This record gives sequence, structure tokens and C-alpha cells, in this order.
Amino acid sequence: AGLQDRVCQVYEGSVYMDFDERTMSDCGHGVYEEVDSALLPPLYVAYDPDRAEGSERVHSHVRVLFEEGDPKIMSIMKELGELAASVRDLINAGRGLEISSLLDRNFDLRAEIFPISSENVRMVNEARQAGASAKFAGSGGTIIGVCGDDSTYASLVSRMSKIGCTVFRPQILPA
Repeated sequence: AGLQDRVCQVYEGSVYMDFDERTMSDCGHGVYEEVDSALLPPLYVAYDPDRAEGSERVHSHVRVLFEEGDPKIMSIMKELGELAASVRDLINAGRGLEISSLLDRNFDLRAEIFPISSENVRMVNEARQAGASAKFAGSGGTIIGVCGDDSTYASLVSRMSKIGCTVFRPQILPA
């Protein structure tokens, strides 16, 4: 498991993670805040193990560019951090349904700097065509998003099953 996976495992729930450069340098870890799972919007997870990609392959090139201070990478990483903070703020304000466009933007930014297989892009596109938001929940093979009503969820399940993906609504228990 990567750093973010391990943080979620330790907190056993929903966590906002801020990887501020100063905190990472001074403390060797980010700032972690529990997010009240009861405030989360109706989420779904869709996956296909055959579409999974190892994070080392996906992240290594971008990490080198980040360490070199590549302007495009730095700008996108900054925006990804801002998106995460906005998602946290909306959820904490009881406005979780409003995070859909931010999740979509997260994936779109990721696609600008990371190589993404056509089958993983297809998962995101199918979810969006069903009316759900979609972003990666890792390095590939799994997406997550907001899917508010039952008819949208039924459309999502139908579309995803046609491309070999399983969909479920996660049960995230409050801490």
C-alpha cells in the first residue's frame, strides 16, 4: 500500500490529507484530518482488477518532473491540493453533493500528466455518461464518484457491467 492507503488504514475512515511541502519536510508526513463519514454524499466504487496498474510505473516519471520543479507538474499538483481542500470544505459544510465537478476535475488534471490506459479512461467516460462523477481511487482499475439517485446508479451499474466492471456503494462507517 502507498502512503495515502496506509493513512486511511490507520484512521480507519475518511481522511483529508494535506501534503504541504513545509510540513512534509519538517515532520516527514502530511497533515491528516478525519472527515465525518456521515457527511459524505452517496458514493460508488467501480472496479476491474484487470485494469489495475502498478503505481510505481505510473508515478515514477511524474515524481522526477516534480523534483525538478517542472512548471506544468507544479501547477497541476497545486491545483490538485486545492481541489482536495475544497472537497473537504464542502463535505464539512454538509454540501457533499457539490463535490462531483471537483472529482471530475481531479481526473482531468491527472490525465494531463499521467499516462492512463484507454480501458481506464473508458471506465471514467462510462460513469460520466451515466450521470455520475468519476476519478481514480488509485493508480488504475478502480474509480470512485458521486452517484446521487437510484436511476443514475442503475444506469451506472448497467454501463459498467457491459465493460466488465463491478459497481458497489461503499459502506463507510463513522469513526
